[in-house]
Amino acid sequence: MQRAVQAWRSLLGTCLVLFLLVMPAAQAAPKEDAVRTAAARGLAYLKSVQNADGGFPAQPGGKSDGLVTAWVVLALRAQGEDPGGAAWAKGGKTPLTFLLNDKGPWEATTDYARITLAVLAAGGDPHRVRGRNLPARIALCQRPDGSFGTDAEEGLINATVWSVLALKAAEGTVPREAAVKTWLLNQQNEDGGFSYASGLPSDVDNTAAAIQALVALGERGRPLSRALAFLRQARTENGAWAGFASGPNVASAAWGLQALAASGEDPAAAPWTVNGAGPVSYVLSLQEKDGCFAYTQGVRSQPVWMTAQALLGLSSLPFPQAAGFRDVPPGTPLAQAVHKLLSRRAVSGYSDFAFHPNDSLTRAQFAKMLVVALGEDKVSPGSGGAASSFADVPAWAVPYVNAAAARGWLQGVAPGRFAPNEPVTGAQVAAVLLRATGRVSQVPVTNPWYAGYVAAAREAGLLWTGFDPLAPATRAQCAQALAALLP
Repeated sequence: MQRAVQAWRSLLGTCLVLFLLVMPAAQAAPKEDAVRTAAARGLAYLKSVQNADGGFPAQPGGKSDGLVTAWVVLALRAQGEDPGGAAWAKGGKTPLTFLLNDKGPWEATTDYARITLAVLAAGGDPHRVRGRNLPARIALCQRPDGSFGTDAEEGLINATVWSVLALKAAEGTVPREAAVKTWLLNQQNEDGGFSYASGLPSDVDNTAAAIQALVALGERGRPLSRALAFLRQARTENGAWAGFASGPNVASAAWGLQALAASGEDPAAAPWTVNGAGPVSYVLSLQEKDGCFAYTQGVRSQPVWMTAQALLGLSSLPFPQAAGFRDVPPGTPLAQAVHKLLSRRAVSGYSDFAFHPNDSLTRAQFAKMLVVALGEDKVSPGSGGAASSFADVPAWAVPYVNAAAARGWLQGVAPGRFAPNEPVTGAQVAAVLLRATGRVSQVPVTNPWYAGYVAAAREAGLLWTGFDPLAPATRAQCAQALAALLP
């Protein structure tokens, strides 16, 4: 424990020496196009500093660094890029190539967790990295009380948080989850926040990371509310957050944004904005002319790492989702479609943090995906409100079915009956796509009813390979069809 406290104090001292505390002026709430533009500039900056070995340096022009490269890889995947693909290759070497050949020392559970997430994000297999099964190594570091860490990491909350996120991403589960969750909740301070190590004051960065781990473990109750309350009271005048004992900075803002994404909070709405400014506008205000993000206003420190952090925050994806679904390889058309829907919160995967692309979708699930993807309504699961005109729709689906039905996108199967638990078929998806794009006038009356819809949808290029009008549509097929309608 003493070693943990000393490590934290050393890190704190470094932060105080390196970073000036300058408060930027409040910024107006940003639009989505501003975020997309900033992300594109940030990606271009990272591309410009990539080394010939495929890795990324701590400082432009320096030697590739394993820690920084791992963070960049996670940022690339969160932004819909393929870190192991040709677009990020230099002389045939990608960031994944560098990670798999990096000779840097791995001495801690957090090292195994970070590399697990990064390798997974780049489309590699974390079970086979330099002859090591990294998820298995993490599992071997679990203690009887459920926490994770080597002997040197005793008392480090951070080690357990990262172990949870890595194991959820790579395996879909965590050994003895109930014990892990209990241990982590017991580390929550009276103010609702979490710290780097047991017994230390709460800070924004570690609270935000702990929130993501708790959500991954299924926590949705009072402990999560208390942690969010800590983030609310920790905001600065510009709507951002300060890290450790330093002032507002891009890393803390990015961590906070990921915590809000994990919790289903809108960072552009109250209570996360202050005088019209919020964490997204703060991050955008720190982007410099070359596309990198400063640590804080006027302080360009660790620009490659900070740019990666900023891109993670702007992605609207928390961990472990930010590392991608392990059953959706990066760089594929499906991965691109899923990323579009993820960024709009239209899909979230299953509780095992996989996408299950070959599973079918129910009609109720498709209604939710459709409405959220097209951004037509701001509805919340289980929000209730207006009664459904269909007697068989469950409460959680009522807002989505109502919205889709009101626009004429989805119809019932009989008067007063929606059949929410039946699988949505290819014919139904084709009809919905045409209705949602205003092309219904092009559809002739045919027998069977769906023949005209299928013909028009095929002519418009909206159908997938192997389309079968009567077969249940898979999650992958629905995702790619809906994503094709999005900018």
